[in-house]
Amino acid sequence: MYGSNSSFLRKMGPLGAKAALIACLLSLLLPLLVPAAVPLAVAADIGDDLIQNGGFEQSDGSAPLNWIPFQGWSNPELALTTDAARTGTNGFRIRTQQQTKPWIAQDILVEEGVTYEVSAWVKGFDMEGGGAGYKLEFYKNGQRTSANHILGYDSTYKFLPSEITGDWQNLKLTFTAPPEATILCLFVRQYGTGTVYFDDISIVLKKQRAMIELTTDESFYYSELTEGRVGASFYSRDGHLENKSAQARIYRESTGVTIATYSLAGADQPLDFAFDPTLMVKDEPYRVEVRLLDGAGAELEKAEETVFRIDRPTMLREDGTIMVDGEPFFPVAAYHVRRTDYPYVGLAGVNTVQGGVTDKVSVMRGTLDAAQQNGLKVLVPLYANMNVKENVYLTQDFVTNLKDHPAVLAWMIMDEPIQNNKTKEELADAYRLIRSLDSKHPTYMVEAPAAAYETVSKLTDIFATDVYPFPYNPISAVGESAIRAKQAAGNRKPVLNVLQAMYNPPVWPHLPTIGELRNMAYQSLLNGAQGMAYYSFNENGFELRQSALWPGLVEFREETELLGGLITGAERIGHGQGQDTYWTLWQDGDELYVAAVNTSAQARQVAVPLGITGYRAELLYGDSRTTRDEQDDELAIGLDPLQSLTYRITPFLALATHASDTVDGAAELSSDTYWSTRISQLDSKLDDIADSLQGSVPDTASASEDAVDALGLVGELTDWAAQLPDGSTKQQIVAALKQIGQSLSPIAGAYVKAELELAGGRIVGQEQPNELTVSLDNGASVDLQNVRVTVNYPEPFGSEPDVWTMSQLGGGLTDSETFDFRIGSPVTQGRYSLKASIAFEYADKPGIPVSVEHWISYDYMDLLVAESLTPVIEANKGGEYPFTVRLSSNVTRDLQVTLETEAPLGITMQLPAGLTLASGQQTSVTGTVYLPMSVTDGVYEATIRVKADGKLVRSLPLQIVINQNLLPNAGFEEATILGTAPDGWGMRQGVWTRDTSHGGDYSVSLLPDPANAWNVIASGVIPIQAGNKYALRGWVKNGSTTGEVAIGLRQSNNSGSSTIGYTWKPVLTSSDWTRYELEIVPSPTVQYVQVFLKMDQQANGAAWFDDLYVEEIPYEPEYAFDAEAVPATVVATEGGQFPFSVNVTSNVSRSLQVTLDADAPAGMTVQLPSQISLPAYQQTTVNGTVYVPSSVTGSVYQATIHLTAEGQVVRSVPFAVRIDSNLLKNPGFEQPNAQATGPASWLMRAGLWTPSEKHGGGYSASFAPDPANAWNIIVSDLIPTQPGSKYVVRGWVKNGSTTGSVSLGLRQVKEDMVSTVKYTWHATQNNTDWTQYEFEVTPSATAKYVQVFLWSDAAANGTSSFDDLVVERIPLP
Repeated sequence: MYGSNSSFLRKMGPLGAKAALIACLLSLLLPLLVPAAVPLAVAADIGDDLIQNGGFEQSDGSAPLNWIPFQGWSNPELALTTDAARTGTNGFRIRTQQQTKPWIAQDILVEEGVTYEVSAWVKGFDMEGGGAGYKLEFYKNGQRTSANHILGYDSTYKFLPSEITGDWQNLKLTFTAPPEATILCLFVRQYGTGTVYFDDISIVLKKQRAMIELTTDESFYYSELTEGRVGASFYSRDGHLENKSAQARIYRESTGVTIATYSLAGADQPLDFAFDPTLMVKDEPYRVEVRLLDGAGAELEKAEETVFRIDRPTMLREDGTIMVDGEPFFPVAAYHVRRTDYPYVGLAGVNTVQGGVTDKVSVMRGTLDAAQQNGLKVLVPLYANMNVKENVYLTQDFVTNLKDHPAVLAWMIMDEPIQNNKTKEELADAYRLIRSLDSKHPTYMVEAPAAAYETVSKLTDIFATDVYPFPYNPISAVGESAIRAKQAAGNRKPVLNVLQAMYNPPVWPHLPTIGELRNMAYQSLLNGAQGMAYYSFNENGFELRQSALWPGLVEFREETELLGGLITGAERIGHGQGQDTYWTLWQDGDELYVAAVNTSAQARQVAVPLGITGYRAELLYGDSRTTRDEQDDELAIGLDPLQSLTYRITPFLALATHASDTVDGAAELSSDTYWSTRISQLDSKLDDIADSLQGSVPDTASASEDAVDALGLVGELTDWAAQLPDGSTKQQIVAALKQIGQSLSPIAGAYVKAELELAGGRIVGQEQPNELTVSLDNGASVDLQNVRVTVNYPEPFGSEPDVWTMSQLGGGLTDSETFDFRIGSPVTQGRYSLKASIAFEYADKPGIPVSVEHWISYDYMDLLVAESLTPVIEANKGGEYPFTVRLSSNVTRDLQVTLETEAPLGITMQLPAGLTLASGQQTSVTGTVYLPMSVTDGVYEATIRVKADGKLVRSLPLQIVINQNLLPNAGFEEATILGTAPDGWGMRQGVWTRDTSHGGDYSVSLLPDPANAWNVIASGVIPIQAGNKYALRGWVKNGSTTGEVAIGLRQSNNSGSSTIGYTWKPVLTSSDWTRYELEIVPSPTVQYVQVFLKMDQQANGAAWFDDLYVEEIPYEPEYAFDAEAVPATVVATEGGQFPFSVNVTSNVSRSLQVTLDADAPAGMTVQLPSQISLPAYQQTTVNGTVYVPSSVTGSVYQATIHLTAEGQVVRSVPFAVRIDSNLLKNPGFEQPNAQATGPASWLMRAGLWTPSEKHGGGYSASFAPDPANAWNIIVSDLIPTQPGSKYVVRGWVKNGSTTGSVSLGLRQVKEDMVSTVKYTWHATQNNTDWTQYEFEVTPSATAKYVQVFLWSDAAANGTSSFDDLVVERIPLP
């Protein structure tokens, strides 16, 4: 149900009072955990405050006195602080970032029936989650214990975070202490996270307990009722009632005419009297008045109730059965059903839906139309904005305009009215209004707390309860509520029970199993409910159709149809309640039906008296049990924990009667003397059987013996008929005799008990061995002879019958036989019956064959369960889409599973080829559907074939829905859960309408609004792909002759919160449906687009919008991918193997298979992977190698790498191989170091890096004269040496010195890269321009590196420069 929308009163969670029934969410043992405090004495006078230290001014220094803390005063979430003071010095702060829901509490003594006002001042900051407020719990017997907790009255009131203003706010509530209440425990609590201050808390006595408690058995007496009752009990604060009296009368309000009076001499006894409601004028208010008088006759107090006499809605039968089109109707309702669910709810037996709450007749008419198209009835809510009295005109409008719609079932006055603080008066006024407008349809209201049942049930025609037991209460609470609801409503009104069928954590963190739901349904129906409902189809992301409960509900449909038919059409002739059990017995024609339920976790036994002796019992639902032929007068039922069962009972007397009726009809088929004589004898024998079964002391033994004799006559007549000439008469005679024999056989064979039992309890397919054991028990005192048992298997199994024969089975003995059968081809999932036909003769009556049939039903299962977790793939463009198949083994051995796929042309599917599924294992297998970029809109069907050990188990359909429209609900056909607006659209002042549409049933419209500068309807945000173009298309009908109407796209980022810009397409004025289109290329910062429909303030007519379309137009780059070689040039000093890479970057939104090959210069080879997979918009690095022969000469060689995709060469990437024998890095000083302060790979010390003097390129290295520096050098990086080689050093030097020495040198270095082996120097000529010098060095054996040194000694007096140096290795001969 929908929760309250009032400004500050809130029930716990979104479910309204249902959560308020639970003692502190997730803290059911709270009463046991809160230590008792010492409350003040009960306040005697109006205005007294019962709270102790409500202003938190009294403390022990750190904790307030008289308050009880959550987890002790050391809990850091709780604090007495001056910051929280509203008045005085102190207040109380609760601060938490956890979901602990901390509180402080206090016990207060209260009196039942006394009215109090609780008030608290609240101030919150940074609040999230459940808000802050208080909770009331009531206890009896003067002690707060779990046993004394008065359930059904707990209430939570709070400010939600959205209502917190950051300033002080007053949370105030008036309440009346419930019957038996002596203690109120008040919890002041933080229900979410953040900081909240509390101060000035009070509970003030507002009104003393009334001295008169007045009740009437109805508020509205249906006009056929001839008796009503008035009751009253009395209370006196002085405790003395024996000296007081009471007087009562019922009078017409408009005239004062009295129709009934009653006097009570002593008020210490309750008042109770009957009156005749037929004396009341219909539709006129009557007052029931009770006065309490003192000993002198003076009035002490007066109590009044208003009652009416009114015609029963024509859709309600006098026994409370709902009638639709003149036929009994058993409602199976569902809450929160989207219109898109309407075609499917019937699969689960749902025939009624709750309409969405709306204040628009047109919207509700659309709901009714959609329901009618799908064969559904609707409960029509009238409580828009959770109002009743405020909705008088809305109610009048709805009922007047919709009462003739065939889909209306009932009018919903209010949801949980008492919990939502609605008064009896406004509910009664709403009921009278509806009855005055609509004589046909009943009203409907649901209430949660049992204490409100009596009040609400008197103010509605259909009363429903909603008790959700899981996980807080025992499941038996459902049956208990059904009993109380039926007691309150009586037998003249239908009661429904709304069953828990959702998963909605944290409030409802338990999804019932189908067994639990069946149990709840049975409890309700066996205790008088005349319908039921499921809550809820959709709830905060939960979808019943997608849940684990749904398959069970679909199977439960047949069961609910049977039970509903019995409740509405059969006679309820028995009902019982035992230890944790309920049972009900119905009679439907000649047959009886028994339903029983066990609400406990222990096995229970139930004995159901049937009122007949001798019967055949067939278990229809709830277990696998063999049919039984019994000579008893009761049905003994064993109930497993939480089990619910339904039996069909066929009395032996009904079988005998059926046989007798067949005999009567067949007697005239032939005038042959033999036929007439024998058929008369058979008729007489059937009369004997009937007499034995229906006597004062039924004699089933005689009935069975007579049945055997009757079968003998049937056999003789069958032999006689076989001699008749072929024709219709023979066919009719043979058919009649067969029917008679089938009716007599269970009676004749009642001594023989059969038990069928399948090993494992389920039938398994795919050639898995199945073992069926048939046991026979001869309960007769005589032997059985010529016994033949034929086991017949269901036709889809393709199995031949099995036969077991015995020449004899002695009296009182048993025997059994086991049969193996296997099922080859897959069969439909479901229950199948295994039948044993048992033919035999009693030894004392040889020659008379008796043939009885017994059967048992079991569920069929495959070797494994194969489920598609992705039955539908929805895509808006080509690409890769995952799907998942879940596999669950049903057998105790390993299975070899193979998966095969079949897809439409152009679509490919990939799945693992096979796997081993271990015994009992469950696993999920993920596959991929590849859709080509050229795919068009449509629905495509694919198939996944699952095989186990080579045998087909299941073929799973996979539907692929291609809709390239990025805009959800673009035609406005899908409604929100409430059914009041198109799903996914922000309507603001827009209208969702059926008045006109371009396609489908609905469109949206904007109406002229000169005061509205932003008159728009907006879609949700649509994520976009950077670089693509987007088009908006749509149809618009414009009734304006002035102003502007437009469709547009908004561009935004930051999850849609920051607007980047709007693009609009104006609409022609005064135009019929016209198609408009606009395109945008979003800027790189845009993350989302959003459709806007706009009307400006100058527009003077309505505009309608429909069938919108947002299309992504992929950016098609010149190249599908880019590629570059890294490095672009591979440098080699000599032959060998050299690595390089190719970076390949995708420019498209699809995966590509890229092939690579290379052209290389003669003598060189290039190696690369032949193919790579390139994901959409990603970069992949491909590593390769170039091989250079040792004979290659120095030069630059060009190579090319060709990359091909989709059959075309997309890119040809050049890269160079430069052969350079110079081992010296940066020999021309052209490359700077990382800091750009000197040449890379050189240690400059005092040397200079200068562009002013150079031999080649842009730079050289040089020395300035430095007389103080004896070691003025420039040094290269180390160069590894190779044994058996000499090294040649060449270089250009410009020596400007006329004195001193400038030299080129080569240093030999040991393996430690530190120790010097030797220096070799080559002096240059002083005062010379650029001159090339050369020398050779053959390193010693200990030298592993060489290093170039440039040196200018301390005597040099001029600048010297070095450039274009070379170090070459020359192998020694």
